[in-house]
Amino acid sequence: MSTDDEPSVPELLRRLNALRADLDMPPLRSWSRSKAALVSAVRDARDTAQELLEARVAAAEAGPSVLEGHPLHTEMKALDATKPKRTAVVKDAPKPKGDTFTLSELAEKHDILPKNARSKARRFAEKLRPYQATDGWVFKSSGYDAVKKIIIG
Repeated sequence: MSTDDEPSVPELLRRLNALRADLDMPPLRSWSRSKAALVSAVRDARDTAQELLEARVAAAEAGPSVLEGHPLHTEMKALDATKPKRTAVVKDAPKPKGDTFTLSELAEKHDILPKNARSKARRFAEKLRPYQATDGWVFKSSGYDAVKKIIIG
């Protein structure tokens, strides 16, 4: 085979990018490895695109699912069947006991974002510690004015 019959690197790269587009992959701007590696990449992409096309054709003939009949699809269906079903576990946040208020309540009452109030509370954690009722951002109602002064200013 002569070198005149072989496509150039830019032509091979154009072919590879066309195949990559068919495979929903981003195009390559350049190729830095050898021409043989580029030819191999084009062959691999062509084989992958051909398998995908055959799977889509088989699925179109078989039914509505695009992946039906593909070996990976049947494997995944089998794996999904063996997995236990997930159930969502919703935990209610523990309600503070007694005469308390939360940082988010303070923020809501004074029209500031709770994340900003938490940020300030982290900065001034030592000053807020005497007013905390529990761990977290729950404070004693008796310290409302002091906490408000620290957080809001």
